[in-house]
Parts: sequence; structure tokens; C-alpha cells
Amino acid sequence: MDRTRKVTVMQNMKVCCRKSAGRIAAITIVAVAVSISAVSQLQPCSHSIPAPPYKVFVDGVNLPASGADATKNLKKRIGAAVENNIAEIKMQLLDTQLKQQKTLQEIRVITCDDARFPSGIAEFSDREMRTLADSRVLLEIWGDVLSADEGTAYMGYALAPAFKVKLPAVYSIRENLGQTSTSAEQLFKENKALKAYAEVAVGIQFFRNDDFDAAVGYLCGGALKLERALAARPAAHTPDEQLFVREQRQLIDGVRALGGQAIQKASERPDSAVKAVAGTANVCPAGGN
Repeated sequence: MDRTRKVTVMQNMKVCCRKSAGRIAAITIVAVAVSISAVSQLQPCSHSIPAPPYKVFVDGVNLPASGADATKNLKKRIGAAVENNIAEIKMQLLDTQLKQQKTLQEIRVITCDDARFPSGIAEFSDREMRTLADSRVLLEIWGDVLSADEGTAYMGYALAPAFKVKLPAVYSIRENLGQTSTSAEQLFKENKALKAYAEVAVGIQFFRNDDFDAAVGYLCGGALKLERALAARPAAHTPDEQLFVREQRQLIDGVRALGGQAIQKASERPDSAVKAVAGTANVCPAGGN
């Protein structure tokens, strides 16, 4: 029974039972409504990391017919794989910190416990995305292996800072797997999209913090990486794949536009190293950070 039908049934129950059961019926119906709402909400990612660092949440991969030990071990390996991908952006942040002689927040990769596992992009409501952004979560990643035998899986990404600037922020795309015991892990290794999303997220965060000098490189570099990652994908045939491509194009265009705004805003500050070209539309340069 879907959510709309459940709500309709609840309303009908309230009408037919008001006379006979009165207050008891109303209390019961309210309890059912709360239960339905709770099912659609993701469980929090429990961790002991203090508030200041930026975070990348890793929810792991849902494996069909896998034991608890296998899933636990896989999540550890996936966490390490994501850490390797994020290492590149950490080095960029260190370089930015040295160039600008300022202290920047570090990024921590957090492997969430099993209680938090998205069943799809619909679980990332506006409220959930605001919570992630306000908790300084840059990116959340999860995977769902549909069939290990057929080599089919979905990768999901939630880019919290993009939500704050009204760009497409939650994506799910089908991936092809090899038929080996480490195939699911490979989704997170040398993941070009993951690296691009991380750079874009940092750039948007700098932009929102009015640190326009720093934002330029990450926004323009992230847009370039996204463009390359999208170009490397197989041709989109299914409606889901075509939707993903449209969302990525919107994201790339939006990030480039932000990069242009960052160039303009940075150039207006006397101590900025960024210079806008008068009389022209400021756009992201061809290169990245």
C-alpha cells in the first residue's frame, strides 16, 4: 500500500470511527501517521567527530544475500577507498592554506553505521539536505548492488552544498560491475565523479563563506572534472540515465556560473590576486585548481 492510499485510509477511518470511538480512534490514527512519516526519514549517521571539520559520509554498499561480517569488512575497505579519493582534495586544501596563509577546516571521511542506509534519492528530502549542510557534510555516498551475477549496481551521491545554492544535489546512476568478490569495492576506487563532487562541494562552501579567491579554483576545477567524468560515461539510453546526464549538465553549468561570480566578487577586493576582465563576461578558465 503506497503512502497516498494509506493517508486516504486513515482519513476514512477517522470519519467512520469518530462517533463510536471518539478520542481513542483519533489518538490511534495520529500514532499511525507518525509511524509512516518516520519510515521515510534516514537514521542519523552516528559518529564522535566534533562539529568543526567538514565531513564526507560513507553509507557503504547494500549487497544481496551477504552476511554481516562480509558487509562490515566491505564497508571498511570502501571507507579506505573513499579516503584515497578525498586525499587529493585534502592536498589542494593544504596548498590553498599555505598560499592564503589562513587556517582551513579539514575534511574527515566517516563510515556511517548500518542504521543509516538510503533506499533511494527520495529519502533526501529538503529537510534532510538542510540538516546535512548545517552539519558541515559536504558529500554523502552510498551504493546498492542489484545483482552481483549480472554485474549491476547503483551509486548514489548527495551533494549538500549544491542544495544550498539551488543546484541539482542528489543523484543515482547505474554502474556496471565486474563479477569478482571485490567488484562492489571498485565502485569507490579511482572514482572520477567522487573526486569532482568533492572539489565542487569545497568550492561552493568557500563561495558561501565569501572566500571568493579560494572558491574560484575549486569551482572551475570541479566543473572541469565533472565534465570529464560525464564524457567518460557510456551513452545514456534509459530514462534514468538521461535524467542523470541532464542533472549533471545543470550542475556543471551552475558551478561554472558560480565560478564566474566568484571571479567578479574576488576582483572587487583590493587585496585579491584574482583580476576580472573589464567589459567581458567573467567565466571559469579552461584549467582547474
